[in-house]
Amino acid sequence: RSATVRAPRRGAPLALARLPVVACAPSAWEKGECVRECGFCKFMKGGPCREQFVAWEACVERCRDDGADFVHECGAQTLQLKRCTDEHPEYYGALMADAEEAATERAAISSYEMDPAEAGSVSAN
Repeated sequence: RSATVRAPRRGAPLALARLPVVACAPSAWEKGECVRECGFCKFMKGGPCREQFVAWEACVERCRDDGADFVHECGAQTLQLKRCTDEHPEYYGALMADAEEAATERAAISSYEMDPAEAGSVSAN
């Protein structure tokens, strides 16, 4: 995944972008043994639910490689990971707060019903 670096606004102070760094010996890189890991994965593996996350991640990757439906195939791993993160809000609480906020926003949007008279007057601009 590539990073996007934007030019600063005129007059704004310059800031260094945080880009992922991979330290890898050239011979290991050529063999494909070096893998850059996403920040979310590092976060999940750094907490008390590491084992459950690794099992869930392996299932999802296996399904991706086999062309299978991970939602159906990885249900047990997903539930185990969810139970574990629920038991450790001291570490994973921020994720739960973000998920709850997103669910609330989705519910508010889906419950909004536009008046049919208004629907005809909405422009595509």
